[in-house]
Amino acid sequence: MCVVANLPGDPPDADVELVRRIFELRQRFWPDGTPAHPVNLPAASPVRERFSRAVFGQSVKDMAGYWNERYFHGTRPPPSLASEQAVLLYVARTRGGVGYVKADSADALPDGVKKVLCVGEDGA
Repeated sequence: MCVVANLPGDPPDADVELVRRIFELRQRFWPDGTPAHPVNLPAASPVRERFSRAVFGQSVKDMAGYWNERYFHGTRPPPSLASEQAVLLYVARTRGGVGYVKADSADALPDGVKKVLCVGEDGA
């Protein structure tokens, strides 16, 4: 599984901690100052489950408690898109957009989209 983003210049030296902070909405900007716009796949997606376990160390179901608490403080989770193709299209059209796809889906990325981190069984 690979995290992909639309960022100017070379991709940052991203690690799991940076990706975690961005997807938890605790860090709103990339290191270069570009606003971060994360998107998820649907909760039932096996790729989202792998992402959640690799980045958060928890299942998607377990992360629901985190988002329920954040929701009561006025923070909604990143939006979910229906497919990996939709994630790639969103990221391609959104400066600072960031999402995740299976590693083989990250082999031929749209213009402007770069791999920033690959983790897990199909991307390590």
